[in-house]
Amino acid sequence: MPVTLRKGFRVSVILYCCLHLNIVGAEPLPDKDTGKEALLSAVHSQELRSIMRRLNSLAYEREYTALELQNIQAAQINKLVKMADMLANTAEKLPQITEQSLADEDKITFRAMAKQLYADTVNLKRDAAEKRYHNLTAAYKRLRQTCHSCHRLFREKR
Repeated sequence: MPVTLRKGFRVSVILYCCLHLNIVGAEPLPDKDTGKEALLSAVHSQELRSIMRRLNSLAYEREYTALELQNIQAAQINKLVKMADMLANTAEKLPQITEQSLADEDKITFRAMAKQLYADTVNLKRDAAEKRYHNLTAAYKRLRQTCHSCHRLFREKR
């Protein structure tokens, strides 16, 4: 059975090998009178260890187990469902709240936009609740487009 390594670990190993070969393979400058080459090698080695520790911590800093990822995803989906539910409730009430300040011809357009917002929100909520993750991006884009269209129509007029 082949052994698979995490991407961050592979990067760390490759960097370590490159740095190690670069340092070990390089001939130190001889300074026979003072013996500084051993001191330089020790300092270099400490720096290398420090760099590799930092690289290793960066590589593994944000890695999660599959179970942690599932829990994070489930929590985010629950938040999305709740927020979509709140938005759907607001979209239902929007015409009654806002229509008083609109002209008669704008009321029809505004009702249609509010109805579309409600429909897009319900679709997003349904896709999230039913774990149809492949549909979420498209549903969110439709919802966002509806918001932008309505804002362009009604906010820019003011």
